[in-house]
Amino acid sequence: VRCGPRMAVHFDVVVVGAGVEGSSAAYALAKDKACGRVLLLEQFSLGHAKGSSHGGSRVTRRTYPEQHYTNMMGLAYSLWSEIEKECGEQLFVPTGGLMLGEKGSADITNLIQHAEAAGVRPRVLDAGQVQAAYGLVYPPNYIGVVEADAGVLKADCAVHALHKLFLKCGGEIRDDEKVTKIEPGTVVTVNTVHHTYTCDKLVLCPGAWLQSMLRPLGLNVGVSVMEVLVCYWKTDVPERYSASNFPVFIDYTQPCVYGIPVLEYPGLIKIVCHTGTYSSVDAPRTDGKEWEAILKRYIAKHFPGIDASKPAKTLTCLYCKTPSSDFILDRHPLHSNIVIGGGFSGHGFKLAPVVGQILHSLVTGSASPFDLSPFKIDKVCTLIAPSSHL
Repeated sequence: VRCGPRMAVHFDVVVVGAGVEGSSAAYALAKDKACGRVLLLEQFSLGHAKGSSHGGSRVTRRTYPEQHYTNMMGLAYSLWSEIEKECGEQLFVPTGGLMLGEKGSADITNLIQHAEAAGVRPRVLDAGQVQAAYGLVYPPNYIGVVEADAGVLKADCAVHALHKLFLKCGGEIRDDEKVTKIEPGTVVTVNTVHHTYTCDKLVLCPGAWLQSMLRPLGLNVGVSVMEVLVCYWKTDVPERYSASNFPVFIDYTQPCVYGIPVLEYPGLIKIVCHTGTYSSVDAPRTDGKEWEAILKRYIAKHFPGIDASKPAKTLTCLYCKTPSSDFILDRHPLHSNIVIGGGFSGHGFKLAPVVGQILHSLVTGSASPFDLSPFKIDKVCTLIAPSSHL
């Protein structure tokens, strides 16, 4: 039921942004009946491909080079399993994982240490063993770290499942409702292109639109928008690189390259540079030729049996990057009833259910099991004079 224009409707909590992070937060809040009525707002139609949560796949693994993310991934796996049970759909496809890099490099050394500390027990292969196991060709100074529990999250399906579960818990979703103005206060007023809402607590998860949403609220946040070219490549023998025979992989040398086996499209493997062109949400999309050229050389050098002449299919994805690639999970420094989740920097999807729980704890004032100091907003923001409109 749509409300009349400018007739303010009150919700206990309003969440802005129906990507995977905002949807996870909305679901966590709606499950907690003490949080009351929860509204999830999305500026575009649900399922759009203009942000960071679309597409068919995301790499998922238990270990990171950074300890604080490794600490969070155990819970992330448990929560995704619960979500699968609740929605009755497989969202995670186990493939195993292969993390590559130069022996002794900081990323690979930290990854192994954090994996062992988390009880993951990775298997370490030299370059010859990587070639024998997977057919990939890397120089002798490379090693591969095999993680048995890694795999693929079906991204579009996961977001849809979160929407379904949120609605089942009594939440309300309104898409095609771009926020035009936020008025802070004891009760927050949220104006959209169609309606006006009031709420006791507001959660902002606007993805690449973070800066444009926070500046009118008096915050200049040091994030950048990066457009990443997502490429799919034709395989000569699809079975060789199928999800049942080949792992997800990440090569931590620069530029970082990651890949997902043949899964989304028949015969096509996903291989992508984990970086891109700095842009803005309003700028026209670039052609990505620079990154395509890097990937062509990389595939020709390391991946036999893949047509490196050109990608068979391309998509784009927007990253909202902080300088450290750490998330922002915090309250507004001047308005404690406004909670902010952003800066997911191209690696937040797998952690979304944990992010949802953390944002829930910030809304309710309950304790989080994690050290939230890496995610403080004062690391990346300065106060500025607020403006009247987004």
